[in-house]
Formats: sequence, C-alpha cells, structure tokens
Amino acid sequence: MKFLNFKNKYTYSNSSTRYHNFGGQGFTLVETLIAIFIFSMSITALFALSGTTTNSGQYSKNDVIATYLAQEAVDIIRNDRDSIIFQKFNQRGSTDWAGFISKYDVCFNESLGCEIDAFTKSVYGCSGYDDDGLPACTNINVYRDTTSNVDYYGIEPLALIDAIEKTSFRRKIVLYNNPDGSNSLVVVATITWKNGTSNKTKIFTETLYDWYK
Repeated sequence: MKFLNFKNKYTYSNSSTRYHNFGGQGFTLVETLIAIFIFSMSITALFALSGTTTNSGQYSKNDVIATYLAQEAVDIIRNDRDSIIFQKFNQRGSTDWAGFISKYDVCFNESLGCEIDAFTKSVYGCSGYDDDGLPACTNINVYRDTTSNVDYYGIEPLALIDAIEKTSFRRKIVLYNNPDGSNSLVVVATITWKNGTSNKTKIFTETLYDWYK
C-alpha cells in the first residue's frame, strides 16, 4: 500500500521506511566546492599571516642583537682606553695613547677592518671577502662558559666553552684618526647578517678621546 500526502509534501512507502522532503533544498555540488574553496583560502591566509608575524618577530630580534653587537665593540675599545689611561695615571706617568692605538693598528685598514672577541678581548684583522663582497670576518656565534654557565657572543672559543648556537652575524670594526688633529679616534662598527635570504647591515659610530689631556 502506498499513500501520498501532497499537502505535507511527504512520500511514504510501507515497503521500506523512507521519507523524502521535496519542500527543502540541500547544497549542490557546485555550492559545496565553493564553500570548500573559501574555507581553504581562509586557512591559507591564516597560515600566511602567522608566517609573516614569525618572520617579523625574528627580524626584530636580529635587529636588537645587531645593535647590541655594535655597541659592544665600541664599549670594548673604550674600556681598553680607560684601562691604559688609568694605569699610566696611577704610575704618575704620561698617558700611553700611542700604546692604546698600537693595539688596534690592524683596525685602521679601511677596506678590511678588524674583529674583536668579546671574551678574550683579542683583536684580529678580517682577511679577504666572502661571496657577498663583505669582509670575511668570523661569524659571531653564541658560546657558553661551562665554568660560570654564562652565554656570550664570540669568535674564539676556549677550553670549557661550548658552542650552543651558530649565527650569521659578522662584525667589522674600522678605526679612523680624527681629522681635527686631536688625540681622538672614530670607531665605526658594522654588523652584517642574513634575514632569510636578504643581507642586513647596521652601523654604529662613536668618537673616543684621550680624556686625560
């Protein structure tokens, strides 16, 4: 027996329990594909935004590190100047400005420059150029002093020092005699690094004087 109820727009069959609603409409295949496409584009946009945010955060971090490395170079040279002047002052002698300058002779090479290790305070001349045309200064990596458990950026690991992170940072330092003829010098610290595939540069300049005179 079959019974049709056109008023309610339902069909009923006693051979099997099936209900068909002819009054409503579902999604067509095209509509479903469009919905999936829109959803996929939304997800892709979210991932792209997340990647951009991550890259921006990494760039900001590298920029801060580069600033620190540039300032550190100037601070190391300034501390050397003060130590030599105080040493001469305590010995009641003249300030050994010439002795201070001689330690950094290699840094007056404008084309190549020099590099300084923050841990040992050793000074080295950069030699040659790399594939990017930059002075081949040593990469400044992160090391950990296992005796004090202190991390630092350096280029010359010693005994009991572990390398814990490699970086693309390089620091070129160039010294210039002040053109005004005074006992002073100009320190230019240039930090280069890679942000993805791009080369980045930060330059810090400061003038140091023989303040004892």
